[in-house]
Amino acid sequence: MLFRNSNVFNLTSSSQSAWAIEFAHAHKKTNVLGTDLSPIQPQTVPINCTFVVDDANKDWNFHQRFDFVHTRAIAFGISDWPKFIGQAWTYLKPGGWLELQEFHLNVSSDDGTLKEGSALWQWKTDMLAATKKVGVDSLKTLEHPKMMADQGMQSIGVRQLKIPLGPWAKGKREKQIGVFAQKDLVEGLDGISTKLLLLMGYEPEALNKFLEDVRKDLMDPAVSSRYAFN
Repeated sequence: MLFRNSNVFNLTSSSQSAWAIEFAHAHKKTNVLGTDLSPIQPQTVPINCTFVVDDANKDWNFHQRFDFVHTRAIAFGISDWPKFIGQAWTYLKPGGWLELQEFHLNVSSDDGTLKEGSALWQWKTDMLAATKKVGVDSLKTLEHPKMMADQGMQSIGVRQLKIPLGPWAKGKREKQIGVFAQKDLVEGLDGISTKLLLLMGYEPEALNKFLEDVRKDLMDPAVSSRYAFN
């Protein structure tokens, strides 16, 4: 797909607005519109890149249609994926593309080193329960292909990646991905966990101790944990 004189709509989590900026730099004849819930983007952005504060769960109200709609890592923020995909379909130009790069937080291990009852296992379990409690099912991302087909979209492709959490995977590239993913989750653990786990009945002091144990599991070289991204 050639992004010349195109309109691109980017929806990301707060830490991923760099995608829109980098895309605008790489495709200077493309107009890029990014949205987020908070105005946290840098003041200096490419001339062909614009950010607005908006909630993708609400009804979309744009004055243009898009050649490409892209999301990344907003699984915790979307309560109704069929509605979201339906709105993307409405605002896509004929022949346009929708790309959903989303994770599902069912952290596991292929070799059994992530033990049931461990802090990381309990964190995964409680986070999935907590998101459902607030009306979000992060595992719904697994149903994206069906939802897209239900809207009438064609040429649907799926690629699921197993993302290692740590440098345990074989291969230089895989180890590097694992280090970045591990660092990202360890550093963001409080931000993505605290509010949700307090809703599950954790006391603040106990929660701090629990999240520290989760970090230890994430950093433990004997635990080959990973999550999926598709």
